[in-house]
Amino acid sequence: MNFSTEIFQIRRRKIQTLMAQIPQKQRALLIAIAKEGKAKAISSGTFVKKHHLPSPSSILSAVKGLLEKDLITKEGDTYSVYDIFLRMWICRNL
Repeated sequence: MNFSTEIFQIRRRKIQTLMAQIPQKQRALLIAIAKEGKAKAISSGTFVKKHHLPSPSSILSAVKGLLEKDLITKEGDTYSVYDIFLRMWICRNL
């Protein structure tokens, strides 16, 4: 195993652990934002239905938790996953 493969494997395990530890509503929202790339109107009916998310009020508490954990960022009215490796892993695996 070369150095870069080893780093990737360590990172992958950390991401899997993280995904297992965050609450289901936060995990679902994180996946939705990652798949969008840059997500707007995340509590809208359209976004909620597209990504099979819980109610808009649940989204507001989930987004607060994800922001506190620095898993997502907010610029204006747009949300994105802070960690590019996390985003790539979600898009490839979930």
